[in-house]
Amino acid sequence: MNGKPSMGTVIEDKNSIPPNSSLKNKRYSLISINSQDIGIIDYIMSYPDEDAVYIGLLLIHGDFHRQGYGKAFIEEFIVNMQKKRIL
Repeated sequence: MNGKPSMGTVIEDKNSIPPNSSLKNKRYSLISINSQDIGIIDYIMSYPDEDAVYIGLLLIHGDFHRQGYGKAFIEEFIVNMQKKRIL
């Protein structure tokens, strides 16, 4: 991407999917800690296989780097996907 993100680029990213996937399986969400938005995750369920989840983007704001937030989020994400029987 060139330049700063805009509402248009966010919408474009939110609606972008790889071949042989479905927009209904796409998730694009804010990551919040204590009611503060600290990042973004973009993932596709059941891609590239039925029992897989493809993370296209995991972005944690620089102010929250090296504090364990990314690791904690991924650990919780995996547990949630296992509960949904995705992984």
